[in-house]
Amino acid sequence: MAVLLHLTDMQGDFGATNGGLFVPGGDGVATRINTFLDALEPGMVDASVVTFDTHFWFSYFSSPECIPFPAIHCENGKEGWDLVIDTEKLSGKTDVYYGAKETFDFWQDKATNNVDV
Repeated sequence: MAVLLHLTDMQGDFGATNGGLFVPGGDGVATRINTFLDALEPGMVDASVVTFDTHFWFSYFSSPECIPFPAIHCENGKEGWDLVIDTEKLSGKTDVYYGAKETFDFWQDKATNNVDV
């Protein structure tokens, strides 16, 4: 059986105390994930998928996500979009695939629902 590691939305706006939509305790989660990534050995995980919550100023304010979260967050290319985990820790241990998503559910996103992983 293949083992997939999916790291979702581990970005500054959620995981840094000065983030635009900081999740209380998010900084501690990031620290624990980095510790986990350090401990991984080659072959323990067959593939890793890292997804980014990704928004753009020109479309966010007309999106359904703007209703519960009126302030833009994880804006593409801005500081809050950057990861708070170190995916370089996966180098040489597993294949890593990256994906951006604009919706709550990556697997239902129009841009990704026809992607085979």
